[in-house]
Amino acid sequence: VMTSSMEMNRVIVPKYETIHNQVQLYCQFSLGPDRLYSVKWYKDGSEFYRYVPKDNPPVLVFGVSGIIVDVKRSNSLVVTLKDLQLSCSGTYTCEASSEGPRFKTISGQGEMEILDLPDSEPIISGINASGYKVGSWLNVNCTSPNSKPAAKLNWYINNEQVNSLYLADYSPSMNEHTGLYTSFIGLSFKLKRQHFIHGVVTLKCTSKLFQHYFESSEKLITGIGLGEKALESRANG
Repeated sequence: VMTSSMEMNRVIVPKYETIHNQVQLYCQFSLGPDRLYSVKWYKDGSEFYRYVPKDNPPVLVFGVSGIIVDVKRSNSLVVTLKDLQLSCSGTYTCEASSEGPRFKTISGQGEMEILDLPDSEPIISGINASGYKVGSWLNVNCTSPNSKPAAKLNWYINNEQVNSLYLADYSPSMNEHTGLYTSFIGLSFKLKRQHFIHGVVTLKCTSKLFQHYFESSEKLITGIGLGEKALESRANG
């Protein structure tokens, strides 16, 4: 009895990719003694790419929403997608079949989520430009505009992450036309003398999307009436 040693080694689909980028999906299989009949790629169960070496041309592309195949850079082992859209998020399956007499079919899959990164670095607002006295309240906001999914925001005071007691973590707002989210986080605390280092407090807001995107913004809070020592150390600092 002949056994087919055709087997799927791995299907490589990036977990996250950025909108409008291009991506390569890999289908790595070994044929053994078999001959390849076809390779098919599906997105959420809908076929969008077929490679049949015996056909001329070997590549056939099917319309699936948001998917644009770069045919010149696709073959039996790799399919290249360009100008990715948010609708390209989903499950990608590669299916390889051998010729007769055995007609074996093997498959593997991976999930990909398309990210739309924020329009800008996080925006810090609400700072009083005339400065702050010890004992006064600081109320500021940080905004990360238009991303999908919503960005995760954090505050830092003098490079130390802020205790959640001082944070107002608002729900992100969604733009109904674009489907994109804007994230907000508020910071509210009473300024103590030790917050002022050389007369200033350094505020930082960070914005993050998984391991794929990280941006930060900093603002300096100026102290008023801190006394001679603080100002001296700032001048010397």
